[in-house]
Amino acid sequence: MGAALRDELVRMFSPACIRAGAEVERWAVGGAVPRAVVTPERTEQVAELLVRASAEGWSVAPAGAGTWLGAGNPPTAMDIVLSLARLEAVERYEPADLVITVGAGIPLRALDAECREHRQWLSLDPPGEGRGTLGATLATASAGPLAPFYGAARDHVLGLTLVTGDGRILELGGRVVKNVAGYDLVKLAVGSWGTLGVITSATLRLTPVPERDVTLSFFDADASALVAAARAVLEKPMDPAACTLFSPAVARMLPATAGGVGADGWLLAVRLHGNAEAVEDGRRRVEGAAERRAGGALEGESGRAFWDGVAGLEVGTPLVVRVAVLPSRAREGVALARRLLGEVGGGPGGAGAEGVVADLPAGHVRLLVRGDPGHEEVWRCWIPALAAARAEVARDGGTLTVACGPPPLVREVGAWGDPGPALRLMRELKRQFDPAGVLNPRRFVVV
Repeated sequence: MGAALRDELVRMFSPACIRAGAEVERWAVGGAVPRAVVTPERTEQVAELLVRASAEGWSVAPAGAGTWLGAGNPPTAMDIVLSLARLEAVERYEPADLVITVGAGIPLRALDAECREHRQWLSLDPPGEGRGTLGATLATASAGPLAPFYGAARDHVLGLTLVTGDGRILELGGRVVKNVAGYDLVKLAVGSWGTLGVITSATLRLTPVPERDVTLSFFDADASALVAAARAVLEKPMDPAACTLFSPAVARMLPATAGGVGADGWLLAVRLHGNAEAVEDGRRRVEGAAERRAGGALEGESGRAFWDGVAGLEVGTPLVVRVAVLPSRAREGVALARRLLGEVGGGPGGAGAEGVVADLPAGHVRLLVRGDPGHEEVWRCWIPALAAARAEVARDGGTLTVACGPPPLVREVGAWGDPGPALRLMRELKRQFDPAGVLNPRRFVVV
């Protein structure tokens, strides 16, 4: 069947758009090897493929570079991986308006290089060190420590081109900030994990590169003391661009340890963006709130290297758990992650944890867990612990997501928790946008 499907796809597209052999095997997820990998060159080809997939019942997994393909619930089978890596052109760029339209397959690193020539940037810092593509970033609504200050992924999107599961090409939103038509559908598509349609291009609102970019570091053996210091910082009449807490093991992995060479303990990194006067004023306020814990400061390229290191923490990590709580309960979120480390981190086979990362203004806490992903018994001890932690977080209105993990663990625990009453609406939307259910079946919340 795999060869027959590839032959059929070659008849539909040029052979250059079809991957075969070992190139197909590298796109396998959780043991499921796709029958074919297609890399279209135009939006119209995406639509043509989805029309045929809907008619034939082929399951389609949208992708970019494939760096995040393993996220979400493991597939039971994949017919086609649809990679948009060749749709990477800058279609239109108007630096004077801070607006750019680009193909969804453009890597974030390439997009950043293009915009920084004009002292502009897309102020998103999702996990992955810029290896992922724009389309994957928007489909998964990925963001990092900058999100509370600059906005989530959907806040940067003015418009996009979406190909629905049955092959309709929808032009949503527009190229201006105040645009009403299609606004809600843009927000709906961003974060839908490719289950409603395939994003082939997007129009983005850019941000001027700040005049100064300074990262201040603070160390303490007591995590609670740094959480309290962060709370004092956030209560000041200023908004840091990021305010992130790292456990000792993670802090030691980061470049220059935020300027605190040789420092140990928990690390609080506070990032300040703005003009020289605003940053200096913010620095005085932050250092006053954090009292005598200062470890150093980074600025310019060294500061960017530090935060690039933060974005790379999840790369190659077998298990990443994300806990989202109210910002006012960030301390409890950190305590929960630390408890999981203590209770399960020393499990069999070296299923220990690398540590904790907490973006305190957002109330987002990440647990990074190391171990051998190929041995199910290594991860078995995490299953009841994560299920209990998810129930505990849900009681307080929070969520626990298994961002990535060994397939046996994710199948047992589930990548997401119960969406509640929203599930009925999500299923109806799925029927409207993907009537045949061919896009990422069973990978997201909606079955």
